[in-house]
Amino acid sequence: MIDEPNTMTSQLIFRCPHELRIRMERIVKASRIGNISDHMRLALMEYTERHEEEYEDKTPRSLPDSGAGLKRQ
Repeated sequence: MIDEPNTMTSQLIFRCPHELRIRMERIVKASRIGNISDHMRLALMEYTERHEEEYEDKTPRSLPDSGAGLKRQ
């Protein structure tokens, strides 16, 4: 992974319960992957791969603006 070019182009910011963050930090500390962002990216990739086919036929081809009506903080 070190030799791969940096292809990160987006940030995803989300909220989670404090207890979940503490649990994730424990996993990060015990793991050889020492960055919580890497763990979250891996978890999202695995989740997406597991569920992508399930929703493929149900998802509209062009998605509406998901931020419509939401306030920025």
